[in-house]
Amino acid sequence: MVWIWIPFVWDFGPDSRLEENTREQTIIAHRRRLRAQGFSYRGIAARFDSEGILPKRGRRWIHTTVKSILMREAVEKGC
Repeated sequence: MVWIWIPFVWDFGPDSRLEENTREQTIIAHRRRLRAQGFSYRGIAARFDSEGILPKRGRRWIHTTVKSILMREAVEKGC
């Protein structure tokens, strides 16, 4: 299967298979901590922008992207 876009926390490996991106895994962990501290999705997006953490595509974070990534991760982990 050919992906048009690669989901956050994944990249293509040398054999063209999806593999986890450890840098982006660290960003997800940071995002979870901020959410646990009470940050809103907009607040997390603004914080990442101010820290210079760029999304996989684009130049800045959008709150709906932050939410969808966290929600997708929760579904994948069965939370």
